[in-house]
Amino acid sequence: PPPPGVSEVKKEGQPTPQPNYASYENITIYTSSHLQAIHKKAREERRKLLTPSHKYIFDILADRLSLTPSAVEEFILDSPSLAAFDHFFAAGGHKRISFVYQESEEICFSMIDATDGLLKGIRNAYAFLLPILEGQESWGALDQSRHGEKLKKNFMDNYKHFLSELDGRTFYFSQNNAVVRLSPATNIDLSKLTCLDEMKAAAANFEMVQELEDLLSRWCKEIEQVLTEDDQLRKIDHEGPLSELEHWKKKHLQFNSIVNHTKSEECKAVVMVLYIRRSKMIKVWRDLDNRITDRLNEAKDYLKFLSTLEKVLQSLYNNDPDSLIKSVHSLIRAIEIIQEVPLFRNTNEKIPTLLLKVTNQLVTACRAHITDHGKSFVWDQDDFRFLKFAVNVDHSFTFLIKSDFIEASNSFCTFMQT
Repeated sequence: PPPPGVSEVKKEGQPTPQPNYASYENITIYTSSHLQAIHKKAREERRKLLTPSHKYIFDILADRLSLTPSAVEEFILDSPSLAAFDHFFAAGGHKRISFVYQESEEICFSMIDATDGLLKGIRNAYAFLLPILEGQESWGALDQSRHGEKLKKNFMDNYKHFLSELDGRTFYFSQNNAVVRLSPATNIDLSKLTCLDEMKAAAANFEMVQELEDLLSRWCKEIEQVLTEDDQLRKIDHEGPLSELEHWKKKHLQFNSIVNHTKSEECKAVVMVLYIRRSKMIKVWRDLDNRITDRLNEAKDYLKFLSTLEKVLQSLYNNDPDSLIKSVHSLIRAIEIIQEVPLFRNTNEKIPTLLLKVTNQLVTACRAHITDHGKSFVWDQDDFRFLKFAVNVDHSFTFLIKSDFIEASNSFCTFMQT
């Protein structure tokens, strides 16, 4: 309702009455701190009214809700009144009393910058936590655990692998770096070459044929450059075997983008017009088309091969050197089994590179183990324990080289000897 002195409806032709401000003098304005103080005082007043009967009910509730009696008491005191207990305890009062309790669940809200895509935004959000985790000095109960360092390392390795997977997915969907974009047609409207009659008419036009030959020639040079770069000797870095998987994913994406272009309607129209005109460029184009298709199939097959081994390769990142011996056993067995599949018979020449990456990861794992992940020097520790460990590893890998199941990986023996 309107305050005293203010009419609810203004009558036509009459001045608007002014409010009587004197009537507001007895109104008290409470701030949030005052309200909190009043609420706290009321809770304490209700706490003084609690009896052993109330405590008994609290114990029953605590048992049913898997809470402590003190926690039950606190949420009961949130109620503005204890009248329900009074009616329940009174002679001839209510025969039942009900309680409503909702488990609190902590929810974290955040905003992700998805300007460049949601996947990249999620990756950036998780990558922001990586330096914080790496700089974390206290890990609670893990610091007191016997295998705390191993568990922390496994967690960090899995976290980095997760970020790497997000990078790979982001790269695959963005298709900016590996995708080959051939030169577009500038002086020709290829959308007009949709039927055979239009293509025959274009083949009879000398200027049109010359433009199409120039366009196809540019495409051939661009594809030839991609093939030449792929034939160049690849520099071997110090990364682990999973980097080999990422490398072949990029190659597959690269060659697949070229093949998709050759299958496009525009490209087919250009080739058909020049075929009708019996252009010499057709022979060059077919040769390149066959070569790029072979490279795509090669990348596709080897990518399947590496994807089959991905779980085994991932174990090389998570285990300490004692467990790495079993992981290497599993890897060699997996390679032997997969090599029996006809689809993967052309992967032998690539195995040495993969095993070199495996060796890189083994060295990294052993170095981290010996130096306690960079926290101490080698000779500050127990010499006998590490010498015993080195002998054990040497015997294990010697067994690997001499055992029968290594037959499918002769390149591994050659690599280890070099």
